[in-house]
Amino acid sequence: MEENNIDTSVLVESNSTPTDTQDSNIVKKSKRGNAPSGDYDLIAVLNALKAKWIEEDLRMRWITKQEVIQKQIMFEDLLFNRNTVGASRRTITGGLSKLDKEIDTKIEHVKNRLAEQLGSKAEARKVYVQFGIMTEKTLKLPKPREVRVNSFDILLNGLKLYGMEDITFGTAYWTDIRNQYKAQTSQARSTDGNVSSKISDLEPLRKELKQFCNSFILLIRVNYPDTWKLVIRDYGFQREKY
Repeated sequence: MEENNIDTSVLVESNSTPTDTQDSNIVKKSKRGNAPSGDYDLIAVLNALKAKWIEEDLRMRWITKQEVIQKQIMFEDLLFNRNTVGASRRTITGGLSKLDKEIDTKIEHVKNRLAEQLGSKAEARKVYVQFGIMTEKTLKLPKPREVRVNSFDILLNGLKLYGMEDITFGTAYWTDIRNQYKAQTSQARSTDGNVSSKISDLEPLRKELKQFCNSFILLIRVNYPDTWKLVIRDYGFQREKY
């Protein structure tokens, strides 16, 4: 028998009697196994444990089976909502990336028309700043989106100042781009806030569910001192601590 230095103050007796667990019940570890290295793994372990726990009726003092079920449901709902929000953020990011490429292409038309009007690219470059165009390295509108979103008003003022409102990619075009960009960056900020909120809500539930798993393993060790390593696998655990 293994020596078990376990604090049993949080545990109570089992209504079941120890039985030998067959090797066939032990799930061989894959590269990933059933260990809850991620949230979905934790849910899978809890599902396996709940099914077995109902049969054996091992009791704990600090939490009931129904409370565990409720916490798991809340955890799954939050996880689903977080992932749903995250998926919408990827859609927004894709839309902004597409707009960025279009903006980088179309600003070249503005620069070319400005060069034609002022007689050379060198002269045009001197006034790029009045169009919101960076005068170093890229010679485009600022790349950071929170800065870029504010550069469109400067660009529109520059078009007006140099009488270029009616060129092919003039005031009408850039006004529409500005409105799209502002709407999508605003939506991105809101979505990021929602994702952060979901993550912060998940943390305490994740901690409680892992604490429950660890306590349940201790309960098994007390009630099955000789075979607990086999028994925890019978309950769906592939680790001895979470």
